[in-house]
Amino acid sequence: MASGIPPVDSAFVSGSLVLSHEGRAAADVASEIWQASTLATAIGAVCIILSICFLKKIVNILPSILACFVRKKEIYNLENSRKLALDRDVTVLVSVPTFCFIVSCYRLYSPSFLENASISENLLATTGIFLAYVLIRFIAVKIVFGRKDKERLPSTAIHCPYTFFILTAWFVVICAGIVAVFGLSSQIFLWGIGLIYIVFILREMQILLSFCSLFSTFLYLCALEFLPTGALIASAIML
Repeated sequence: MASGIPPVDSAFVSGSLVLSHEGRAAADVASEIWQASTLATAIGAVCIILSICFLKKIVNILPSILACFVRKKEIYNLENSRKLALDRDVTVLVSVPTFCFIVSCYRLYSPSFLENASISENLLATTGIFLAYVLIRFIAVKIVFGRKDKERLPSTAIHCPYTFFILTAWFVVICAGIVAVFGLSSQIFLWGIGLIYIVFILREMQILLSFCSLFSTFLYLCALEFLPTGALIASAIML
């Protein structure tokens, strides 16, 4: 008999059906969160309400965001349009709670110190760590780019992460629906986020190369992207 499946005569114990938890659909995880945590339910409701309230801006920015994934030129076009840039900034703020909610929901960031945390604690910790990551990167920008550099630094280099964060947030939302319907592994989230991050680094490198040397571009990427992201990944693995 296959391992992990109890014998038929022992499947029922005290009137309860005992089944293996192996291969449990990831949709069950989301279902448990909605049922067990008032905080998670409230934040989920807030995410839905925000998405509805700003749906027009989200739909308006959608073609430009998708185009930025394919072509570098679209990043400049978005930045040069005041309306699109404003819609992008608003969409970033709207996407933050949704992104943190889904990351927490599917335990995409799961260091050992959060293994025994309650659902509400996990959600708060995930949101706090995400905001800390944003703060670290913001400080790095202020430190790395002096006043002279910032005057000639294209705004696209500073705002490019906003564009790709929106793309990442949309991906995890769509992916959450697919995982819930088809019961796929949550690893699909990590593969998709990794792909988006690689494309983002390529676009960021192309933008930085337009105003500085290859060596300087590499140093900027290390300080602004690789070190903060590496610290985030290391915390998930080692802590």
